[in-house]
Amino acid sequence: MAWYARRAWLRRPRRLAPPPPPLPLEDRIRQALGSAKAFGAFDVSFRVPDRNGRPAWVEARGQGLVRFIGVTGHGWTIAAMHLRSLARFDFDSVLLPYNFHMASNARYRQSFDEVLAICRQRRTAVQAIKSIARGPWAISNRTHTTWYQPLEAQADIDRAIHFIMGGLPDVHINTAGDLSVLPRVLDAASRFAGRPSDEAMAAMAGDTRMTSLFGLPA
Repeated sequence: MAWYARRAWLRRPRRLAPPPPPLPLEDRIRQALGSAKAFGAFDVSFRVPDRNGRPAWVEARGQGLVRFIGVTGHGWTIAAMHLRSLARFDFDSVLLPYNFHMASNARYRQSFDEVLAICRQRRTAVQAIKSIARGPWAISNRTHTTWYQPLEAQADIDRAIHFIMGGLPDVHINTAGDLSVLPRVLDAASRFAGRPSDEAMAAMAGDTRMTSLFGLPA
């Protein structure tokens, strides 16, 4: 009998303590920013709008908790998505991928140019990522900390960086997150003299087998 009683007790559902009430929005934002500062992060994300329909970061900026609000994204459709975002809110910065391979796609380039035109008119910062992306790692051995395979030869990095600096002089280039590649990117930027030709870029893309990070273009 004792054994059966114990089995019944073990099967009895436990009553969990109710979750604590959510912190006020201001406290949650302060907590998130404090964590970001402590752990060396710079981006802190909230659902926008939050579950109550309130645009959390807009309220935070109105209360002086944050100064700037940006929108980010990846993939072939992100430039078009940014156009929709910019139509709804006046962001302080826009971040999206850009390199020779992506610029060679007419649809992506058109949407990117439309985003750039709006940002130039509003004096909104534009940040380019994946500037030296070669392609996915696939079956290659991962020799760098980036989630994608970067260009490695200094001459190739020079062309990739100079391609953006020469064609988009008012766009910020976000460097790759790898300490062995970073010095090569900075070196390339310090020696900028002009944009390489499309022929030189196409030859580099062919030689390095540059491909898409995001699958087939939409």
